[in-house]
Amino acid sequence: MKHTADEAIFKEKMKQTFAYRQKMVHDPRPGKLSAKQASDYLVKFNKTGTSVQGHLDSITESLQPYLLAVGTQRSGIHKYFIVIDEHAIPYEEEIVLLNLVSEKQRKRRRWSVHPLNDDRHVGGRFHDLAK
Repeated sequence: MKHTADEAIFKEKMKQTFAYRQKMVHDPRPGKLSAKQASDYLVKFNKTGTSVQGHLDSITESLQPYLLAVGTQRSGIHKYFIVIDEHAIPYEEEIVLLNLVSEKQRKRRRWSVHPLNDDRHVGGRFHDLAK
């Protein structure tokens, strides 16, 4: 903004600045996400039996990469996919993942973990790293 000696232009610029700051201060959108909103943004849930391809076809806009969790309930996820640019990549790494738990379970404990396959890799792969 250039400086001016014209009082009318100066007052107009001050009104615009005031209106801009008022809009910024009284913005109805919150600045922070709740944990539930963040979880819903990062992990999408599909029930077992629904088509992953159907989910990919329903994507209307280019989103950030996210996890697609497939299971009977949110507390019982069977398979994960990484969704990038309308492509689903199956997640098959043998590591322990955080399992989404229901609200009741969340009250009893903070989170639960479960291996994707079986527990043999915990004794082998991770045990060897500790030596």
